[in-house]
Amino acid sequence: MERFETTILNIETVNDTNNNMINSTQKLININQDAIYHSKKPTYKKVKVRKNPFENYFPIFYKKELKISLYTMIAWSIFLCLSIFLFSFATFKIISNEHISNWLICLTVPLLLIVIGLFTRYFISYLNFKNESNTINFKDEKTLSFNIKKKYLALKTGHININWFSTLFYTLLVIAFIVNCVCCFLISHSLKSVFVFSINQNFNNFTIATWIMGVLLIIGVMTQITLLVYGYLRFSRIENFYNFEIISKEEINSVKKKNNIRNSIIYFLTIFSVFFLIFVVYKTVKRKKQTNITIKN
Repeated sequence: MERFETTILNIETVNDTNNNMINSTQKLININQDAIYHSKKPTYKKVKVRKNPFENYFPIFYKKELKISLYTMIAWSIFLCLSIFLFSFATFKIISNEHISNWLICLTVPLLLIVIGLFTRYFISYLNFKNESNTINFKDEKTLSFNIKKKYLALKTGHININWFSTLFYTLLVIAFIVNCVCCFLISHSLKSVFVFSINQNFNNFTIATWIMGVLLIIGVMTQITLLVYGYLRFSRIENFYNFEIISKEEINSVKKKNNIRNSIIYFLTIFSVFFLIFVVYKTVKRKKQTNITIKN
């Protein structure tokens, strides 16, 4: 009987021991599962990812040209918004049957078309430059890409465009000044009112126009000098980086020749159009005066 009780006790002790081991093992399994779950839990840290791994090797001129391309695109987008606003304003006035100057209508449409064309050009240029900056590599060699060559050629020959358009601007100012003097002389039979304010308010308009043209002349000269110096500094940075011939002199001279021909055509067409417009205005005013004299008689 005692042996039977002892056997039962031993069996219960073994069962308790097994249960304790099973519980301990289950706890360890649960702990390990929790540890595995927490170790696999994703962490949301903001990591700055560079699209181009060689971006740190970009030369100074390349970074500056990329920024200039971006700022130029933004500037023309602002001009585009202003042109669209001006065009919408003129259209609204026409639809509302309100009085609007014919000059505003004549200037709005060409201005909008020109701004749209220039914005599209600089926007595409910036996109090409930006896409190139994501793949270009300056680490191993001095890479000369298509956009860099195009930018360098534009800067190297840009002074021709600046000088031609500056000449056109100065010529238009001279024509405007001559017209202003002629109108003042026809009305007052004196050129004094062109430069000196007088009691008559009508004559003061000629003086104001003269001073405005003087201010525009100063702004034009300063802008021309600034653009020429700035363009020189930009292509000099590119030349100093590469230290070899980027584009042949023959190609540069060929582009200069084409630019001179194109700009000369634009210059003479613009001057001819201005003189033709002055002639039309003169004939219109003269016809109105003859009509008024005929009605009075």
